[in-house]
Amino acid sequence: MVDALDSGSSAARRGGSSPLLGTTICCGHRLMRSLPLIISLLLTGCDALYEALEIPNPSKAKNEAKAVGAACRHSGRSLEDCFYLNPDLDKAAIYEGWREMNEYMLAKELAVVPAQLVPAEPRTVAKPLERTEPIVPSATKREEPLDKKPPTQ
Repeated sequence: MVDALDSGSSAARRGGSSPLLGTTICCGHRLMRSLPLIISLLLTGCDALYEALEIPNPSKAKNEAKAVGAACRHSGRSLEDCFYLNPDLDKAAIYEGWREMNEYMLAKELAVVPAQLVPAEPRTVAKPLERTEPIVPSATKREEPLDKKPPTQ
């Protein structure tokens, strides 16, 4: 047992395990070497990292565009209208979502679900108020010149 605890033992030199203690004798440099790998594995799928660093997540943007394309098809909107209404999204991903929803709707024999929004009434433009006098009186109508000082008491 004393041999296993001795730093000169073969288990300690090899960095292996001690049969008497049942623990692994590990060097610090192995952990330091594998630390970047462990950190990268932990952060690989982390969406919070993309949001914190304000890095656009390409898979999230593609999935969003596919969802928009599928929603356009489900509502009966044409593909060109969908492109026009969403110019900032990837057109290929919009098409992919539109096509997948089209295939799904044909296979399941689903009908188009039109929008239930009532179109807004056109805005009426208010007529300007008719005034007999201007809001700011002009200088020509002043009875006293501006450079004249009021009388002091």
